[in-house]
Amino acid sequence: MRFKFMLPFFLLTGIQMLSSAQELTFGPVNGINFSNLRGEMTNNSGSAKPGPVNGIFAKTTLGNWLALRTGAEFVSYYFQERWNYTGYYTGPVPLDISYSSSSFVPGGCIIGPSSPAKWYYHFLRVPLMLEWKTPGRLSFGFGAGAHYSFLMNDEFTGKDKELHSEEFREENFPPGTDWGWLFSASLNYSISNRWNIFLEGRTTYGKEVYLKSVEGKNGSSELLFGVGFSPFSKPLKDQQGPAPGRRLEILPHAGISFSKSADPDKKSDYSVLPGINSGVSVKFRVDTAFSLVSGAWVERKGYRIDKPGQSRVYYGYTLNAEQTVSFRSDVSLDYLTIPLLGEVSFGNRFTTNIQFGLYYSLLQNAMAEGEETRESIYGNGYQKQREYFAQNVEGWFRNDDFGAITGLRFEYRILPKVKIYTALQAALGFVKLGDDSEDETSGPAPSQLENFKNRTVTASFGLAIPVVQN
Repeated sequence: MRFKFMLPFFLLTGIQMLSSAQELTFGPVNGINFSNLRGEMTNNSGSAKPGPVNGIFAKTTLGNWLALRTGAEFVSYYFQERWNYTGYYTGPVPLDISYSSSSFVPGGCIIGPSSPAKWYYHFLRVPLMLEWKTPGRLSFGFGAGAHYSFLMNDEFTGKDKELHSEEFREENFPPGTDWGWLFSASLNYSISNRWNIFLEGRTTYGKEVYLKSVEGKNGSSELLFGVGFSPFSKPLKDQQGPAPGRRLEILPHAGISFSKSADPDKKSDYSVLPGINSGVSVKFRVDTAFSLVSGAWVERKGYRIDKPGQSRVYYGYTLNAEQTVSFRSDVSLDYLTIPLLGEVSFGNRFTTNIQFGLYYSLLQNAMAEGEETRESIYGNGYQKQREYFAQNVEGWFRNDDFGAITGLRFEYRILPKVKIYTALQAALGFVKLGDDSEDETSGPAPSQLENFKNRTVTASFGLAIPVVQN
């Protein structure tokens, strides 16, 4: 609670620092967000819905590598409950009935489904972020910080709220404010010494339960475009600090991973889950043979349950003579990963790189998606229901992961300043994924998840682009 009162103070302090700075950049920022309803929602699911992000930003440089950024952004979060259900009922005479329905009863009576729940929230968000970026006309940056948001929905904050009693508002209205963390990666280009443009990818984490009905926390994945103006900027030739030459390289990549994040002693109950991964790395060359590599990667890990079981998130089966319930499920764990790798290189035009190091990952989403089948036999009748589900299961998994990475990367120079590369990496998680914590809204994860750990092999393709001071 104390942090919620301290955060506005830090934001105001940041704004004051920006207003008094000489190296000041400001301008508009616009983009799109995909809502990510997070939290201990082991019995609920939601689909990502696009919404707008519009605002202004201001930042000041702190030396050649760091910057402090704030601003004001209008952001809309759209949430919608997933709903995809089919089934049929047969009586004494075989008869198939397929219908989008929530319930089927003997005699062919069909009860229609309820409408999926929807939520629309509009916020004024004030971020405060510390950014690190490479020097040069084309630069790459990382950012991390916090935000404080004010609810802007007129039905909750305007005159319409007076239509309800104070007691009703306290029990049913969402909180008027929210706060959480921000993480970003950006690609920046200086058009001149005063104008620059940038493309930024961002992820947000709400830290408090906002939708009490489903114990959900706000969050989003965002893609933003901005234009910056620096009225007091010095000419590029007067900038201080040594030129990095080709000691820094930006390495964007995309690839496919194959993971089995399950109990190592029960591998036969699970199979490999493929996923698409991407990200951007920054390579700093220490000398001609050794480099350090870090960055921001978006990775999908997880596992697949192919055998008919009786849980959406782990394999288990018991026999019931009256009703058979079985699941086939893909459990996907989406992470934002920050690696710290050492890299040893051999060769010139064709280069072989050996990588080794550690990673730290923050969980973005945990979803179980698949098919649930229920079969019942009673008298001369037979009932079968099939549901395609997409359930949020973040409440059963830890919010972070930590482990080791090793791999090979092969580069080939295609232009004087650009290389293409292919890479093969293996990642081994050290941390057990089952969340054994317990609070007011949820209990610990099932015991079947206690020994689950991430195991992933990734093949990727990318470019190596040197950063040169201009």
